Amino acid sequence: MHELKYDPNLEKEARQIKSCDDWKHGSNYRVHDFYKEEESNAIWQDFVKSSANTSSELFQEFYYPLHTAVISCNLTTSCTFSPLTTGTKYLFEAKEIILYGYRGTIALSDFQSGPPGSKCPRGHTEKGLCIAPPRYVMEEKNPSVEGSGSKKEAETGNEETKKAAIAEKTSLVYFSVALMILLNRI
Repeated sequence: MHELKYDPNLEKEARQIKSCDDWKHGSNYRVHDFYKEEESNAIWQDFVKSSANTSSELFQEFYYPLHTAVISCNLTTSCTFSPLTTGTKYLFEAKEIILYGYRGTIALSDFQSGPPGSKCPRGHTEKGLCIAPPRYVMEEKNPSVEGSGSKKEAETGNEETKKAAIAEKTSLVYFSVALMILLNRI
């Protein structure tokens, strides 16, 4: 599983969601719950059957190992859904939406068995999560130093300021994800 980070492009996607009709997976993101749950759960259950994983829980987006970004946004209107649960249906009112990026689809081949962190091609974070591939020039370890004042520099702006802002937002995302997981266990 990759370390999840705040991503401003994912925030732009979230801002495009204007109504409950927009609550669906996009080409490069997935919504947290309630949209096409049956499809996602069927793929998850196939993985559970073919692996050493003995969990029979329903699929949750935060289980998906290829997500690299996350954002949570309050909705201007609440949306009511009838989510898939263990044998029953009930109504749930959502007042926020959580988007995970950057994959809009899932497949059985996306899930792998093995010890946690055993298949991280870019190495591990301090928390034992896989290092996600970079999405921005500012995340690259060796950015190009060609020509001061280049278009690339103008687009990335003050790199240190952006890194500090991302670090702050990443901390908030970690807190939000931890809180969601904790609330789901209660």
